[in-house]
Amino acid sequence: EDCRRAATDAELTQMMRLLDEALQAGVLGLSTGLIYEPGRDASEAELVELARQLGEGGLYTTHVRSEADALLDAVAEALALGERTGVSVQLSHHKASGRNNWGKVVDSLAMVDAARQRGADVWLDQYPYTASSTSLAAVLASGSLQGHGRMGELRPQDVVLATVEGQPEWEGAPLGELARSWQIGVEDAARRVLAADAHAWVVVHGMCEEDVRRVLQHPATMIGSDGLPTSLGRPHPRLYGTFPRILGHYARDVALLPLERAIHKMTALPAARFGLRGRGKIEPGAFAHLVLFDAATILDQATFDAPRRPPAGVRDVYVNGRAVVRGGRHLGTRPGRALRRAA
Repeated sequence: EDCRRAATDAELTQMMRLLDEALQAGVLGLSTGLIYEPGRDASEAELVELARQLGEGGLYTTHVRSEADALLDAVAEALALGERTGVSVQLSHHKASGRNNWGKVVDSLAMVDAARQRGADVWLDQYPYTASSTSLAAVLASGSLQGHGRMGELRPQDVVLATVEGQPEWEGAPLGELARSWQIGVEDAARRVLAADAHAWVVVHGMCEEDVRRVLQHPATMIGSDGLPTSLGRPHPRLYGTFPRILGHYARDVALLPLERAIHKMTALPAARFGLRGRGKIEPGAFAHLVLFDAATILDQATFDAPRRPPAGVRDVYVNGRAVVRGGRHLGTRPGRALRRAA
């Protein structure tokens, strides 16, 4: 059966039933991945019906349909959905991908500002790197290896294998390098990798530093790692480095934003945004989630070649009042708990 289509009425009814069940169980909101299969084929009408089920002020987070040539159209679609349904919109890890699209965040952020001035509830999140990470299958399906596509124009050397189970010798190699060594085209090389591991992951170098800084400085941007926990391969260094990179590199060394604003973007702002009561602030009665760090030395040490290096300058970490890291050493304790939408 051809799945490259919008949902049928029966399928939409089933999705709405499942969404209602999840909302009753306490999920925080609805998330879409419109750049990926099968979300890329969801119609605007389908998304509007699902968003309306969230109710006024409900939370809708979206990986928009394009982060490249059609970025502005994709952002416009998300903003229109929010204004049409009254839901709160979050643009997930906002960026402009592909060299021909660098600088487009100037216009996308202006669109966000205009929507907010009209009264729309719109926010962004970001990780502080010029490289993203996703599945190789998604990159191949996007068309970007052909010089166009939803992820922008990607050169073969921009796509670096991160995790290929059973083939660790390929990890860290650009796809173009493998293609040359195998004497085949880059798309055929991608297919050969996927034949070995259908779930292979890549790091994609497709953004520019100026855009990263511009998005980071926007008042509606909060910080998220978008990290992919794995015990295999070479994951993106954002998994280990996102938050210390903001605090050490961008706040202290580059002075792009004050330390207190940087902390706010990764604590109180997202906690309030996602309705996590008693979290994100140090105050009586709040849950004791605490990170004790040295503002003079905190810094990410994870790199693309060595992504599992823990940061410098983090001394102690407490989760729900229990020590998880002490003296820079992880204790193996796991006092976290599932978080549900507040009633």
